[in-house]
Amino acid sequence: MKAATSFLLIVNFILLSSWTVPPSMGYGPTPLSKPTAYKAETASYLGPLRLSSPDKPPRTRIRDYFPSLPFPNTKTLTDDRKAVATTDQVLRAVANEFYETSAPIDVKELCESYEFYLRTRKRILSSFPPSAPSLHLYDLCSGHGLSSLLYLACNPGIPLHLHLLDVRLPPSHPELLSRLESALPWFDPCRVHFHEVDLRTSSATFHPPSEPYASISVHACGSLTDVAMSFSLDPPCEAMAHLPCCYTGAAKDVPYGMRR
Repeated sequence: MKAATSFLLIVNFILLSSWTVPPSMGYGPTPLSKPTAYKAETASYLGPLRLSSPDKPPRTRIRDYFPSLPFPNTKTLTDDRKAVATTDQVLRAVANEFYETSAPIDVKELCESYEFYLRTRKRILSSFPPSAPSLHLYDLCSGHGLSSLLYLACNPGIPLHLHLLDVRLPPSHPELLSRLESALPWFDPCRVHFHEVDLRTSSATFHPPSEPYASISVHACGSLTDVAMSFSLDPPCEAMAHLPCCYTGAAKDVPYGMRR
């Protein structure tokens, strides 16, 4: 891998659902007003996201989980606000849009995508050469792809193109895409490209473009995280961030701690 390449592997992710104090979402040891695990402007880490309904499993659709808007009093974002809208405002607006339109996404997936984006955005985006005419982010084993879609939603001023790769196009992907376009007038779905690719059989023939690119994956099952990292090395990416999933039993020869 070239010297300029940065490498980030997320090996642990904590999502707690035992917080019983309103508002509906929060993080850290005390109730706070922001929806994310980072302060949007300072990027100081405040602890893992926490949900407020211990009686409802996190694998609950967002409309069924919250009794009302997740973030009331959030201003509607218009096109002339795209230059000044903070990350915090964007994430609040997206969560509210998903709630109001009964988006096909579980609260667990929403929280994980939010926290993954906020943990990785600075290292991923800062890895690209400043003078590059276009930037490409590959979301490997993407599913609905919300984690990468947040990169486009929160960064309208950079020439970013998304490439989502998975075996098949899930019905939830175009649904989330249309809701993001509705909530964020600057969101450009033309910069989102879905490729039906099986990385286990097609990685040798499907390669990223010659332009600078980075790669991410969230919950790529079993050894697919290894496949995603191998894909990102040929040609070498500028940066990668991968959140493994269900690795138990996938590689019997690796140490017990890693399998666990």
